[in-house]
Amino acid sequence: MTGFHGSLEDSIRAFSDALTRSDIEAAKEFAADDFTVVSLDGGLKVLDRAWWEAMVPNFTLESIDLRTEIIVERDDHAIDYRYAAMTSRVGSAERTGLFCITDHWQRTDERGWLVWQRHSVPVVDSSRLPDEF
Repeated sequence: MTGFHGSLEDSIRAFSDALTRSDIEAAKEFAADDFTVVSLDGGLKVLDRAWWEAMVPNFTLESIDLRTEIIVERDDHAIDYRYAAMTSRVGSAERTGLFCITDHWQRTDERGWLVWQRHSVPVVDSSRLPDEF
């Protein structure tokens, strides 16, 4: 892996674009060797890089409406918070709805900015939560 030494924002865009195209080879350039996906869809699951590499070619993004994005950077670490409405499929499983997607990034000397963990959380309808306890 040769690495990409552009800005954090350029790395985030290139990684996102690669995932949108289901281009695992391009996406791997931005993923740390110990990259994991943490999913809270149906329970807590920590999925390793091998799972992610097998999943991406089977991912189809039909539409995405990025409603909010906040990027917080401190020294060699950054977090990209996204709130998006998404229509997608992983194989035959539908993944449609509102999601909070959080990518944790670290700047390395060898490869530039790398994402080492992604959290993907479907948004719960807040009207179902009690106002008081």
